[in-house]
Amino acid sequence: MLFRSLMSSLSSLRLNKNIIITEADKNMGIVVMDTQQYIDEGLRQLNDEYTYQSTSMTANRILALFKRQREILDKHNQLFEQVSNNSKQLSSHAKYILQLHGDFEKALQTSNTEEEKSLLVHKYAAKFYLLMKMHKTPVVGRPIVSTVHSATYFASKYLDKVLQPLLPLIPSYIQSSQHLIYQLEASSSPLYLPDDCVILCADIESLYPNIPTDIGLQLVEKAVIELGENFSEFRTPGFVKFVIELLKFVLKSNFFLFGSKWFHQIKGTAMGTPVAVPFACLFVYAVEKSALCQLAQEPILYKR
Repeated sequence: MLFRSLMSSLSSLRLNKNIIITEADKNMGIVVMDTQQYIDEGLRQLNDEYTYQSTSMTANRILALFKRQREILDKHNQLFEQVSNNSKQLSSHAKYILQLHGDFEKALQTSNTEEEKSLLVHKYAAKFYLLMKMHKTPVVGRPIVSTVHSATYFASKYLDKVLQPLLPLIPSYIQSSQHLIYQLEASSSPLYLPDDCVILCADIESLYPNIPTDIGLQLVEKAVIELGENFSEFRTPGFVKFVIELLKFVLKSNFFLFGSKWFHQIKGTAMGTPVAVPFACLFVYAVEKSALCQLAQEPILYKR
């Protein structure tokens, strides 16, 4: 009886178009808020013309995004691999990155009406949503773009896989605050802390949206060349150039849907695309490396 009552209540909430049930930022639980308030906050952010541009999307434009990835793979000799003297097949990189391409092209060929094409475009759209910052006054949303099943998704996942192994090589890198505690506890020699030392915590405000893409790509390329020396794949001629060009494509092709409106992010990095995390980590590494070199005295311990 209790279960039926609970399911009935949940179903009623789900069908209520006047409210949005979403997540709070910082894992602070569930948020129930007025639908119009949620929409207004989303549009307030998306109306920032320096960061987002209103646009439109067609099935042919999505197809062009898939084809551009194939061109990048081909340009850097990553599209095919030799099977025998007389035959070749798609490389493992290409199979992974282009795995949605064939399905989309087939679906487009069998879409005979504009309504079918519109549904196809919606199916392959990245979606914009907000994590509500309940710890802020006034309450605002953290913008997230879910790229799952979008044209750039598997290219971004591939880049994430390639770049993630570089992060532990960054001297300052830690996975979390708890990771720092583990490192200190596991150290063979105790950390000497003078009586006059201080602990300083700092944060970078709105890191992802504030990374300038072109400068970020230049700094990340330098970081990848430096850290990639430890991996044979990055020592392969032209591989770094391939990674950076594919990364540029992903970062600059952030097209997404909010409600029925399409937008294109023209500034910063979208939270939600898989490669955003290693891209931001490598960018900050390049910045902090330069900054630390300019200090008169290095910190006793610096972790990020």
